[in-house]
Amino acid sequence: MTQEKTDDWLIKNAIGCWLHHFPDHQWTDRMKELVKYDTFIPTTKVQGRRRPAKRARQTKASTKETTEGSTS
Repeated sequence: MTQEKTDDWLIKNAIGCWLHHFPDHQWTDRMKELVKYDTFIPTTKVQGRRRPAKRARQTKASTKETTEGSTS
C-alpha cells in the first residue's frame, strides 16, 4: 500500500481501528457513519493579499489671521 498518508486518511484509519476494538460501544453507530466520509477536514480558501490601506490626507488648518480689534 503506497497510498499517501493524508490527514483525512489517518482520521479514517483511526475511526476504523476504533470500530475494530470497540464494536459494542454506544458510539459505534455514529462511528460507522463517519467512516463513510472521505474528507474530515474542510479546505479553507487562502485569502490573497489586499491593497495596503492609504492614510487619510491631512487637511491644512485654515490660517485665519486675527484682525486688529479694539484696543483698550
